[in-house]
Amino acid sequence: MERDPGSVVDRCAIAQLKYERGVDQGSSLTAFAEGMSGLRKTFTNVPWIILSDISYGLNKLIWAEEAKIRQGQLDDDMEAAGKAAIRVREVNSIMVSLGNLINTLTGCGVIERKIDHASEGKK
Repeated sequence: MERDPGSVVDRCAIAQLKYERGVDQGSSLTAFAEGMSGLRKTFTNVPWIILSDISYGLNKLIWAEEAKIRQGQLDDDMEAAGKAAIRVREVNSIMVSLGNLINTLTGCGVIERKIDHASEGKK
């Protein structure tokens, strides 16, 4: 399945995080790193390192917040759990914007917009 450039950057960051945590042996990381290499060669005017670093940081923030919720660290503090869920939603919104920026810079893929916290794509 072909992925748009914004999705490749996002999935590469996720693959890196999985690799760092020992969840993946690196096969996904290798595949998405190859995709990133192709993007760098095709779209030389796009600041890939900056965009990749931002994507990695955003995914890392989401994973940290989701881990607190998943591991029950916020079970005794519903206000903190609610705030963590809102932060995840807000960071996800920023990630959609980052993907849209990448797809706009490359002229490829779809532009997503959030409607009631669900993504909807437009060519």
